Amino acid sequence: MQKIQWAVSGTTDEWLKAALTRGRKAAGSVGALRKKIKRVKTMEVARVNAFHAYLKDRMESVSKSVPSIGSLPPFYKAMVSETVDVGLLKKAVAHTDVSAKLLESFRRSCMKGIFSAKRDGDAFKIRASVRAYLGRTASMLRNLEKSMAFLGDAARKLSSLPTIDAQAPTIILAGYPNTGKTTLLKRLTGSKAPIASYPFTTTTIQVGSFEWRYRIVHVLDTPGLLDREMNEHNAVERRALAALKHVNGVIVFVVDPTLHAGYTLERQIHLLRQVQRAFEKPFIVVLNKADLSGKEELERARTALNGETVFVEGEG
Repeated sequence: MQKIQWAVSGTTDEWLKAALTRGRKAAGSVGALRKKIKRVKTMEVARVNAFHAYLKDRMESVSKSVPSIGSLPPFYKAMVSETVDVGLLKKAVAHTDVSAKLLESFRRSCMKGIFSAKRDGDAFKIRASVRAYLGRTASMLRNLEKSMAFLGDAARKLSSLPTIDAQAPTIILAGYPNTGKTTLLKRLTGSKAPIASYPFTTTTIQVGSFEWRYRIVHVLDTPGLLDREMNEHNAVERRALAALKHVNGVIVFVVDPTLHAGYTLERQIHLLRQVQRAFEKPFIVVLNKADLSGKEELERARTALNGETVFVEGEG
């Protein structure tokens, strides 16, 4: 899965100023012509074409670069829907497309006015047609301003989403805070491996990766999602959890058998059962902070987790 990324370069006001500059330069590059009407026609046609070409290119670059939400993998589709308002995104793109068609309609009308002029005295009609065209276009761009601002904000938000191949092997870390998930994330990915934090809904997804048998394995830590009771999540967070269901992977549930994390063993196991009911995925339980645990605490945890695949930190 490639990174979701597109760019909205500049505001509509900046587009207008740049287009006017392009048009002015194009008109100024027209050489001397004997007949006044022919010179005016040639200059204004060059102005309009350069002005139009710049704006058309800006609009098309936005419309074509916005990803098709329907074609995204389920994981990314869910993430996108929680990051931006998909309905407003589609409306903003449609507004851009309609504006591009209006721009073309304005240009045709202007060209009709330019080429209808026959005599030298008609030069003022040509310039009037061009002024009307520029005025209508400026008004259209002002109406488009909010949609462009929304698309620019959406582009920034979506470009911050993690690049994850939903079909690649993935380890999702779960467990209460302070049980050592971040430490485990660093150990799995290597101390020098980059770990990026991505704002997502009301939480942050931390993503690391490592190579195993020539394949990239992702490691996801989702503080705020999988570290508290399922019934404590709001609707947005529940949909975020649904996004993680589309990831092809295993959940590693980290348990602190000591009281250092501030949560009893019983409470941690209760959360484990909650997460197991929410996700139909393989589970591995890691007993962390073994160096701080006494033998009795480890044995008590092993007994309580009977039937689970359990690993102890530092063993094997």
